Parts: sequence; C-alpha cells; structure tokens
Amino acid sequence: MKKMAVLSLCIFVIAMFLISGTDPISGNITDTHDYYEKKEMINSLQCRHGFRDTPVFRILQHLTSLDNIDQSQEQNDGYYEIKEETWCAQSFIPQTYGKLTHVEIYMKKQMRSMFLPFLFKRMNDWWNQNLGNITLSIYDTLSIKNKEPLTSVTLSRDSIAKKDGWILFDVPDIDVWIGDTYYLVLHTTGGGDKNYYMWYYGNGDPYGNGMAYHNINGGEGSWYSHDFDFCFRTYGEYSGKEPDGIVDRFAVLMYQANVEQEQIFKNDITDMKNVLVHHGWKEANIIIKTANLNSIRNGISQMAETADQDDICMYFHSSHGGEGGAHGVGYSQLDEALDKVISNVVVIINACHSGSAIPYLKQTHRVILTGCRSNELVGWDPSINNWVFSYFLADETGTYSHKFKGKYEVPGPDIDGKYRDGAFARKSCDTNGDGWVSAEEAYRYVSYWVPKCWDHGYPHPQMYDGCDGELLITRIN
Repeated sequence: MKKMAVLSLCIFVIAMFLISGTDPISGNITDTHDYYEKKEMINSLQCRHGFRDTPVFRILQHLTSLDNIDQSQEQNDGYYEIKEETWCAQSFIPQTYGKLTHVEIYMKKQMRSMFLPFLFKRMNDWWNQNLGNITLSIYDTLSIKNKEPLTSVTLSRDSIAKKDGWILFDVPDIDVWIGDTYYLVLHTTGGGDKNYYMWYYGNGDPYGNGMAYHNINGGEGSWYSHDFDFCFRTYGEYSGKEPDGIVDRFAVLMYQANVEQEQIFKNDITDMKNVLVHHGWKEANIIIKTANLNSIRNGISQMAETADQDDICMYFHSSHGGEGGAHGVGYSQLDEALDKVISNVVVIINACHSGSAIPYLKQTHRVILTGCRSNELVGWDPSINNWVFSYFLADETGTYSHKFKGKYEVPGPDIDGKYRDGAFARKSCDTNGDGWVSAEEAYRYVSYWVPKCWDHGYPHPQMYDGCDGELLITRIN
C-alpha cells in the first residue's frame, strides 16, 4: 500500500508539471474592467486565483494616475515571442507631448504551470527554462550595442500575467522631440519553446508612424522589420519645450581669463557676439562668461530654460585645451550640461586638440565645429589679433584680406564689394541663396581658409552634423 501511495503521488506530481500555461489567443482587445492603482503600487500588488498569478494592474484602461496618451496602436491579430536572444522593438514618433512619462504594452507570459513552488523551486526554474524578468528600454536608434538607453525599467516575471492585457512600464520620465523617431525595445533572459513573453501586434500598417522589428542576437547587429505593428501606448505631459512655431536664437559665449592670451580670447568672444547681433540675434539672448565649470553649467542651464524645440542655440568656447577637454570643462561634462538643451545646438570650440570633443558631444540635433583635429593645435595671428579659426567665422572687418592682399591668397571683398573675412558675415557664404549662412556653409568656408592662412598648413577645422537639413545661424540681408 505504501508503494502504491508513493507511486500515485509521483504520477500526480509529474502530471501537474506537464500542465501548460494558457493558450495563445488573438482578436480585438476588449476588457470591461476598470482599475485604479497608485503608481508606486504597480509592481508589487498581486492577487491569487488558483495556480495562476493575476496582477491587479493587468488592465489599466482607466488608470487616472496616468498622463495623456500620445501615441498608441491597439489592433490585436497575433503575437511575437520574446525569449533568450530574441528582442523585439516598435518605433514611434511623439506628436504632442515633450515629456514621456509611461508606456503600456499589450502582452502576457506563456509558462508551464508550477506545483508546490515552495518545495520545488529549483525544479520549477528548470521546468520554466529560467525565464527571466522583462525589460522595456527606449532608444533613439536601433544601433544599440554599447549604447545606454534613454530610459529603462524592468518588471519581474511574476508581475506579468498569463492572461493578455495592458502592462504598465513606469519608466523614468524623459524629454522627447516632437517629430523624432524613438524605439520601444522589449527583451528578457532565458526562456525557450514553452516559456516566453508574448507581445501582441496588429497586421498591416495600423500605426503609420512606426514599424515593428525583431533581433535574434540579443540586440546586436541587424534588426528585421515586419509588416505589422506591436500593441503599445505612450503617455506624456507637456514639458514646456514643445515647438511654438517661432524660431528664437540664444547663445552662451565662454572665454579663458587670467592667461597671457586672455585678450585674444576676449576678442574672439566680442567678434562672435557682434556678428550675431548684426545678423538677427537679440543681444539680450547672449550670455558671456569666463570659462569655468560652474559658469558653463549655469550659462547653459539659463539658455536651456528659455529655449524650446524649434529654437536655435549656440555654445562658443575659446580657450586653451587638450585632448578630452578645454579650459574649465571636460567634454563629457560639457555633453552632460548640453543634454539639458532641448533645441538644435551649434557647438563651436576654438581650442587646441578640440577635434577630440566630437566623440563626446555628437548626437542628434547638434552641429559641432572645432578649430582643429584632435592631434593638432589651433593657431593665432598677431596681425589679426584673433585665433585664426574664430576670425574666419566671425570677422566683419576684412583685416586679413586688407593686410595680405597681393602677398597671399585672401578671401577678398564680398559680393557687395565690402570686406568681411568671417563666414557668418559674408553674403557669399550663403551658397544656397536662402538668405542665411548655416553652420554647414560656415564650415565649408573655414575648412578652406584656416589652413590656407597659416604657413604650417594646419590646423584643419572639423565638423559633426547631427541635424536634419542645415542649421541656420546668421541672416544675410
């Protein structure tokens, strides 16, 4: 009898292990339940129903603590499995809100049922192929190898229901650009043929501003697009940085003080301020400070508080420098400060080795102009009383052309007969005839004249362009 009882118990335990989870379903997403939960409770509250975990936040259609929906796709025709090295992504374009606050994903988990988990935890983990937690990250690209996400949150496996529904991912808030493309990326660890997460999708093109993708190499390498869109909702609130249809311009100009060349650095700043004011910039919108870490951070923060997404900002820095930084600031610190500016920005650095700034500072919505390559020195010419790079950007006097006309090749008079050697002042630099000199047009000019005017044949200005189209700097009347 004892042997029969033991055998019966073993058969019962094995049978319970072989019970599968819920079957996959498809169809329209409907639910008649309303729930309200505080956000801080979302990841912890559960109720039990038999052997099935049912998170109380499963359906969040009327969760009043959420902000407004910006983008969504709710058509449900099938699902894609997320497991092991298979990652999935959905692109989207914010249209209304400049701050993204939450994301909802229509999904569920597929797992074999567990029996007596408190006695058989190791066996259950093996049985469920160690299906891990689920992570949602947001990127501005799918080239994500060695790239930190813009924001990210991980939910435990136990917090995802076996019945399909909307799951809230309460990511840390981020500022987003209206009209830019972003990517929701879902991934996990472990899992297998019987145990995985299911992200539901709608066939065709139900969401016109994005596309679904998958990757089979843990997020590295190629992503493959699909002719469907995953189910998602993004929530947001107004950031105050949304475009208002008016393009204003703001600048922070920094120079190095208390050095032998202080006056030369000051001349660069004065000339830059003057050429901006003479060509469409308001003097009240220009901040001038001596370069140190606090003044740089404060100046950029002040500019960031005022500018919005359709404004144009300038950060100009003239000082000594080395690889990895200019006087008063490391380039990684400068990048961190500039991240607060939700506007298109031209960053101009006149410093030795300033080409080394580009790997630190490059990102979308920035144009970076540097006075030289990372292994070069910038030069100054006592005959013009400026650093050469700054001079050929901002001069309105034509001093170099006047002094060396007939001796060397010089820019000469502008198309109206007046002498201006700085790109931001020259009508001839408006090569596309739109009435503006752009950062890109200015670079083409200085990249020719800066090495030309020095006998050494260097420095060579550098540029990184992360803006769509051209970044319009000075208005040429």
